[in-house]
Amino acid sequence: MANVGVYVSLNRPAVVPDVFVTTHVEPLQDLMQNKEHHAYLSWLFDGRVPTVVIEIVTNKNGSELDAKMRSYQHMRVAWYAVFDPAHYISEKMLTVFAMERAKYREQEQPIFDEIGLGIMLWEGEFEGVTSTWLRWCDRDGTMLLSGKEHATAEAKRAAAEAKRAAVLAAKLRELGVDPEKLG
Repeated sequence: MANVGVYVSLNRPAVVPDVFVTTHVEPLQDLMQNKEHHAYLSWLFDGRVPTVVIEIVTNKNGSELDAKMRSYQHMRVAWYAVFDPAHYISEKMLTVFAMERAKYREQEQPIFDEIGLGIMLWEGEFEGVTSTWLRWCDRDGTMLLSGKEHATAEAKRAAAEAKRAAVLAAKLRELGVDPEKLG
């Protein structure tokens, strides 16, 4: 989910991560249909808090490496990532923390074992903009394609396959075989 308030108890204010992933929960239909006031109430999901939280730094005032980090640490979010493409608050563009003994420890490998995914920096064009992007990857570090990228790759593969079939059909015709009568 993105830009959804996360509540862990009635007496604590919400924390609103830019992106979060929660595993082993069934989404509530009301939450998916009413997009005006999204909230993730952990007590409706057996107390499960987000598994991964990603904050995207857009200015120097977001508190991503102090107050927000402490909030996620207190909630016991397993992994916390800070993507700072303009270096507003850090020399690093991507910093990933893992929960170890109730404290965050910086990680070298941004792979989230529990969900079988990771994140990576990727330089290229996405939706018409060339930049360094934060992208999902698999455990081996292979970037996952967006839906549009996957559809484009599949269309290219199908076109290449159709071209190959046409070349083979032409070759069969040269040899006096009607490809339409095969099979």
